[in-house]
Amino acid sequence: MKLLIKDGFVISKSYFGNYDIEIINNKIVSVKKKIFPKKHKVIDAKNKIVIPGIIDAHVHFGLKGYGSKTLENFILGSKTALCNGITTVIDYVIPEKKENMIQALKRKLQEARKSFVDYTFHSQIVDFNKETPKQLKYIINSGIKSFKIFLPKTESWYIDNNKLYRILEELQKYKDVILEAHCEDSDIIEPIIKKLESKKKLDIKYFPLSRPSTAEHSAVKRFILYAKKFNTAIYIVHTSSKDAMKEIILWKKKKNKKFKLYAETCPQYLTFTDNVFKKNNNYLYTCCPAIKSFKDRKFLWESINNNFIDVIATDNCVFSKRDKFKNRNNFTKIPMGLPGTSILLRSVLSEGIKRKIYVKKLVELLTSNPAKIFGLYPKKGDFVKFQSDADVLIIKKTKEYFFRNCDAHTISDYSPYENMKYEYNIEKIIFKGKLVFDNNKLLLKNPKGIFLKR
Repeated sequence: MKLLIKDGFVISKSYFGNYDIEIINNKIVSVKKKIFPKKHKVIDAKNKIVIPGIIDAHVHFGLKGYGSKTLENFILGSKTALCNGITTVIDYVIPEKKENMIQALKRKLQEARKSFVDYTFHSQIVDFNKETPKQLKYIINSGIKSFKIFLPKTESWYIDNNKLYRILEELQKYKDVILEAHCEDSDIIEPIIKKLESKKKLDIKYFPLSRPSTAEHSAVKRFILYAKKFNTAIYIVHTSSKDAMKEIILWKKKKNKKFKLYAETCPQYLTFTDNVFKKNNNYLYTCCPAIKSFKDRKFLWESINNNFIDVIATDNCVFSKRDKFKNRNNFTKIPMGLPGTSILLRSVLSEGIKRKIYVKKLVELLTSNPAKIFGLYPKKGDFVKFQSDADVLIIKKTKEYFFRNCDAHTISDYSPYENMKYEYNIEKIIFKGKLVFDNNKLLLKNPKGIFLKR
């Protein structure tokens, strides 16, 4: 099939300006100022923005945790992602009880077989024992080169300093492997929670007090210092605070460091402030790390503008409104996480451009940056001739409109972003060289996503 996207304003790592894009089957084959149709199906993109399909590098589909399970399985979650411009996702392989890492990967690969988007995984390490090195080798040979650990005592996922040392020591044996970390310090968090419990202050309005910036900053600093010893590439997920970000910037500026350091943040930390916990529906904003203050949000945007944040991803984790509501009086029991795939593109473009962030930079944070960090470039994240997959978004700038969750093709029964004003929306989505979404209608009937080895 030959497809020609005409007269669009193309924004990617490799292009910025008015171009035509020629697609044959599933590949970008030409990007030029003028391409004349020759038996092409033509899509008019005049006065529209054309970007590569988004890579959401941080999603959770079918997650079991906090005494609950997310509403989205891989089929439903990937369908929402596709309808909102995300053509590649990176989900997490988290071993469940009595599962090792290999068993968890095999289970997750089965769950993802009917994905509507292309996918790969980060493999979560929840322990380190004599079998772990063999499991890590198997995972890497299976085409997965990113791993994740939890530094706080969350569920059964906690990694202490001894295990962190051993994990980094083992991973340094492999090339191009990245270790991610959820950075919060339970030695700071737990005494605060105990004090709040003793005063019967477990309502959601007290939740942000329980997870202060110091908890994130402390864990970020510890993680970086350990990684420094082994020169392992590290990636700090969902950075939420000024203090943590300042520590990251300090290390990013060091010219003699021998390890790579990447930072991710999420739409919730770029959109909201801790004022949301004063709302009647404050339980709908619970996630970890907690949403921080105005000064934290401001500093995150400044860090984007100054090139210190590498990726914006969602940490999409859709628990039901009912599960959130029934635990609204006790933040220690509420399932943590927010829906995000439905607003990633519109939020980043609308909020970023409003703050005068260079639009090319915003696009790269969603496309080429995660592709390069996680070994998907140039297959994903750009328009490199004869190499990039034909995953293309055609975006229109509109008058301000109010976001409605019911229009977002999601099973989530709520959105913290309901009625927020945005100016950018997706008109058409091309996936694997075919038009699959047009004017808010999904045209793709059967899942076409594949596993991407890295």
